[in-house]
Amino acid sequence: MRASRGGTHVSGAERITKQVYIPTITSALTSRALNHSFGVPDEIHITVDQVRTTPLIVDQLPVKNMSEVGDLLDGLPEIGYHIAASEIRMRGATLIDVHTGARLEPDPERGVRVSMMDWEFTPITEEEDHFRESVALATKVHHCPGMVAELAISNDPGFTSGYVVRNGVFHRIPKMKELGQHGGGRAFYLDTTVTTPQEAIAFLEHRPVLVRSETPM
Repeated sequence: MRASRGGTHVSGAERITKQVYIPTITSALTSRALNHSFGVPDEIHITVDQVRTTPLIVDQLPVKNMSEVGDLLDGLPEIGYHIAASEIRMRGATLIDVHTGARLEPDPERGVRVSMMDWEFTPITEEEDHFRESVALATKVHHCPGMVAELAISNDPGFTSGYVVRNGVFHRIPKMKELGQHGGGRAFYLDTTVTTPQEAIAFLEHRPVLVRSETPM
């Protein structure tokens, strides 16, 4: 589901599910788009695609609550933070060469759109759950070959939270910007000696992944 108003992105979401649940989930995603904190959209597009590749099943990242970023970004190119914290609305994430700081995404305005992921078992709901969705997305990103770290700051002015994934841990941070601030985005840090940007983008955008959790979230 993609919703926009005046050509500006308002909300988006996706699910991987069985055919029998498609009508229910379609209704839930439509309701979610109409009740987003960014306002009522003037366009809602819902697309249903058959998943033709058996999803990769991976274990959820462990979660650690942190009071601040601390040294989690040490050694990472600073450009990633500057882009993620800016008020420039990218449609996806920026992909950064962890060695040089160079941007690797083909289209800097579009960025890299992580897609084709969901929880292995998850309830059908109309409500948006930022935390659950962030953990699922971050878990898929972490399993991309060559991925070193991820930084994310909520772009919703009603949320100040964000997270950093480093060394296989999802570090949840309650305040990474001021309340009411519109800035926010994602930065992925890739080791280009392990994989190419093209291979990483193909995994992030097209490889189906289901996230397994030992305990309900």
